[in-house]
Amino acid sequence: MHACRDDFTAFADACFREFGDRVRHWTTMDEPNVIAIAAYDSGAFPPCRCSAPFGMNCTAGDSTVEPYTVAHHSILAHAAAVRLYRDKYQATQGGVVGMNIYSFWNYPFSPTPADVAATQRSLDFMVGWILDPLVKGDYPEIMTKKAGSRIPSFTKEQSELIRGAIDFVGINHYTSVYVSDGKSGADASLRDYNADMSATFRMSRNDSGTGQFIPINMPNDPQGLQCMLQYLTDTYQNIPIYVQENGYGQFFIDSVNDHNRVEYLSGYIGSTLAALRNGANVKGYFVWSF
Repeated sequence: MHACRDDFTAFADACFREFGDRVRHWTTMDEPNVIAIAAYDSGAFPPCRCSAPFGMNCTAGDSTVEPYTVAHHSILAHAAAVRLYRDKYQATQGGVVGMNIYSFWNYPFSPTPADVAATQRSLDFMVGWILDPLVKGDYPEIMTKKAGSRIPSFTKEQSELIRGAIDFVGINHYTSVYVSDGKSGADASLRDYNADMSATFRMSRNDSGTGQFIPINMPNDPQGLQCMLQYLTDTYQNIPIYVQENGYGQFFIDSVNDHNRVEYLSGYIGSTLAALRNGANVKGYFVWSF
């Protein structure tokens, strides 16, 4: 893993050196919270590592440990690249370096204390997993409590390296979910990331629910983006935020008659503006053109 971090830093160095006279905003990684799960827990993304019973067609991997290990070293690699840029290039190039995360807003399925706690827990596991170390120097307490020895610890030196090693956060955001407490996952003897999070996700209050991190059939909920932008601003010391992905896909045959897309984008752009007017530190918005 140390070699991977060194290689990533060398790659970043080449990018800063060759393109830094034209690039002022650098994003080191895209959705490390998704890659860790989809590639090393469920095995859906390359290199398709997973272990039963959590993944499908698993031939190699350990879903209980590897997602945490991958995210851990992604954070360290990002921080090393940030330190390199600040030490070697920032004074002359004047740029900033951030990281991107996948996000969706979480509403409590019910007002019960268990569902409210599960909603915050899912935010900690989804957003705090990456941003807490980069802003505060360590993982959310609930993650270390739930995952125990399966989630790596930062040394004192590493904590100093990662704390503050982010100039902005980019988010990919499309929808919202309803969250309820997932007690069965918490009681399992063999647990992966989803079981540690112990939350059930629903697209509406009428759905049966799933324990998977990324649900399907996502609804249109512009209000959720405003909630997420304000949550990031309030929780992470007024960090600058860029919405780096937001959009609506349709089949090609419907691409001209795209009233749903217009409605979707109008709602989410309006929600971004509302968050900005309400004090969220939003610096930019980019449409993902499906």
